[in-house]
Amino acid sequence: MAALFLAPSIILFALFFFYPFEQLVLRGLYRNNAQGTNLRYVGWHQYKDVLTGDDFRAGLLHSLQYVLYTVPAGLILGTLLAVAAHRKLRGVRIFQTIFSSTVATSVAVASVLFYVLLNSQTGVLKVNWLNDPNLALFGVSLSSIWQNLGLSFIIVLAGLQTVPTELMEAATLDGYGPVRRFFRITLPLISPVLLFLTVVLVIFALQAFAQIELISRGGPAGHSETLVYKIFQHQTPDQLGIGSVMAVGLRRDLHRHARPVPPARPPGALWRLRSTSRSSRSRSCRVWSRRGGRARRRRRPPTARGSPRSPGTWCSARRKRKKSNKKVIKQNNKKR
Repeated sequence: MAALFLAPSIILFALFFFYPFEQLVLRGLYRNNAQGTNLRYVGWHQYKDVLTGDDFRAGLLHSLQYVLYTVPAGLILGTLLAVAAHRKLRGVRIFQTIFSSTVATSVAVASVLFYVLLNSQTGVLKVNWLNDPNLALFGVSLSSIWQNLGLSFIIVLAGLQTVPTELMEAATLDGYGPVRRFFRITLPLISPVLLFLTVVLVIFALQAFAQIELISRGGPAGHSETLVYKIFQHQTPDQLGIGSVMAVGLRRDLHRHARPVPPARPPGALWRLRSTSRSSRSRSCRVWSRRGGRARRRRRPPTARGSPRSPGTWCSARRKRKKSNKKVIKQNNKKR
């Protein structure tokens, strides 16, 4: 019975993943002439020559540089915009729409826009980045950062909306400021969302091709040719085996350098906030008094700078005083 449920997925994987990958590996064992007619078996020596060659290493290095340019910038900018727009303000929906609007743009549109901006002769900014070997790849990566900014904003904003408001209120009562609340509570809670976003941005960066083709065409002198772009260049009939070996090598290097990411452990303050229930926090930190028939909250006394009692320990000290006062009242009643 279980085989029947697994059969559709197994068939899809076999047709669209295992069979093409097998043909890719086998194609790397052969070499053709310029017309693609003379198929000659060369064995695993072609794998050794290509994967240890300078061309493959240069393409892999440029791909990793492209990942370093696009992924951290997309994470940081998307998180900052999401935190800025995650507020209950009038008209905040307009800014959320503006920040997420880049998700509707295609790769071709973003590439043409930044080509018009960065072109040294006819561009708006007229900078010489695309002709500089050290800045050409960075100039191309700006289009990817701008295009993926809307997706990063939407994913991080969805993660921020899942953070419990009770947790933020308890942290505020404990004296946490906005920056401390973000780094000690919000960031650990949205770490799975950030991990998912990192994986998506890395995949987008490694698959980048249209940006390089439209903006720099791999130049100058091949300094912006990523590994995917080099694989595309080796799709002629006489170099089809070399391109197949590069594609297999890209997959091998990604799996070899992949490491499992341990789950983010919340700090001590977060464990304490999670361990206490809402009722216990309200009993310990929210002091209510009946005046005029409705509940009002008392303000706790401000803690002096350098005082050993922090805002978090004030509630526990107050509970101890209440317990001691109850004991004294019971003892006095017994004496009477």
